[in-house]
Amino acid sequence: MVSTFEFAENVIGVTINSDIDDELMKNLVSMVSERMEEHDKVSLFCELKAGNELSFTAFLRNLGFNVSHRGEFYKIAVVTDESWIKNAFEFKDLIAAADITIYDNENRLEALSWITQ
Repeated sequence: MVSTFEFAENVIGVTINSDIDDELMKNLVSMVSERMEEHDKVSLFCELKAGNELSFTAFLRNLGFNVSHRGEFYKIAVVTDESWIKNAFEFKDLIAAADITIYDNENRLEALSWITQ
């Protein structure tokens, strides 16, 4: 299940409470792409609830999208307890030119505050 919400027109919020496969990632990329057509830069809050996983193919699709839209993100907040996702973002400067911060699920409110500043 995916829930979306907005803080502002250029700030997209996504909470995911299911495993993320390639099809779900296609839908998420499409949603973000539409918003990018309306704004020069967007910020993204993405929360992956505990116990849900991101498939490797979905991760690669997301990586490719982020790289191809490198200058179109302002901030990205990722909330997850998945250690491999956190480790992948060690290379965040290669992924996007945005300010990217990773938060544990227990620090969700801190992430929400940060993305709206």
